[in-house]
Amino acid sequence: MGVDCSVERAVGAVPPHHGDSPLTASCYQPGVMLIENLANLDQLPTSGFELLALPVKIFEGDGAPCRAVAFVDA
Repeated sequence: MGVDCSVERAVGAVPPHHGDSPLTASCYQPGVMLIENLANLDQLPTSGFELLALPVKIFEGDGAPCRAVAFVDA
């Protein structure tokens, strides 16, 4: 799931600890990848594109910054 904001800030208030938001917790499901703070999503079509997210490898990390690139079908 990719969004153009921080999921925790989208619910209106930052919880005491990072990841404590009910919305964030519901996103942490097996097989669900959460990519926050994407830019220019309004320029993508509703279908017909492929998203490639290349995260920085962080030892024993559970998250990382990434380079996200969308390839739009011609």
